[in-house]
Amino acid sequence: MYRQDELSVLEKDLIALDDDDNEKRAIALTSRKFDEQTDKDPVYSRKVLIQKIDNKLKEYGKSPSHTPSHTPIRLMP
Repeated sequence: MYRQDELSVLEKDLIALDDDDNEKRAIALTSRKFDEQTDKDPVYSRKVLIQKIDNKLKEYGKSPSHTPSHTPIRLMP
C-alpha cells in the first residue's frame, strides 16, 4: 500500500504539472522536444517527474507482494 500511495502522489504531481503547463506553456504538451526546450526547472520538470515514476514502478514491481505466487500457464500453439 505504501508504494501505491507514493505512485498516487507522483501521479497527482504530474497532473498538476500538466495543468500548469496547459495554462502557461501549452506548447510543452505537444512534444517532448518542446517540453525540454521550454522547461527551466531542473527539479520539477516533467522529465524528472517521469523518471521518479519509472523508478517507483520498478520498486513496486520488485516488492514481494507483487511477485507471482504461481507459475504462469503456457498455452500450446
